[in-house]
Amino acid sequence: MFEQTALKPVEITNPKLAKLAKIQEGVGQIVIRLSAVVIKDQETYDVATATLKDAKQLSSDLENAKDEIIKEPNTFVKLARDTYNAIVGPIELGTKELKSRMSKYQSDQEAKRQKALYDLEQKKQALQVKAEAADTVKEQVKTVEKIAVVEAKQEVISTFKPKSADKVRKFEVVNPDLVERKYCTPEDKKIRPFIGEVNGAIPIIPGVRIWDEFKIVNR
Repeated sequence: MFEQTALKPVEITNPKLAKLAKIQEGVGQIVIRLSAVVIKDQETYDVATATLKDAKQLSSDLENAKDEIIKEPNTFVKLARDTYNAIVGPIELGTKELKSRMSKYQSDQEAKRQKALYDLEQKKQALQVKAEAADTVKEQVKTVEKIAVVEAKQEVISTFKPKSADKVRKFEVVNPDLVERKYCTPEDKKIRPFIGEVNGAIPIIPGVRIWDEFKIVNR
């Protein structure tokens, strides 16, 4: 049951809200009716249906009254909003376009960085092969020193972070057939055609729980 405090009317003193105040007179009664319905047979179920219908109508009346009150915005407020939008618009557009150019620059720099890392890794692997095949210890030590220089350059490039930009890693599925199942999520729209219709037999789909439930429709 509803607490009595829930039935306390909202205090409305502004005359511009008179339509809402008038409709509010019926709220207490409908709230009591909603709380009082006890469903024990078809007759009382029909009473519940009728009560829901009346509650929906009252809510609709309130919404219509609210819309009618606010549909005409204050002229000065509208003027201020329109003027603001006209002034700030070019700034927002210019900001968006500049950010786009900055993003492209950083993307180009990132492509160069990745290329540099790739080239260094190839050079490192070649030096490692050379070190393993060295004929003398002196030659091997010299090659290992070169590998250390390459690794130092890799470290510098790998830890680079551009100013005023955050790098976001994204992905795109280019071949769904090759994606492992652990990365996949079953799609509802592909299962729905096979769950059958209400009042019919409930089918069995491995890994899927299927059941019927009632959803109250407030017409």
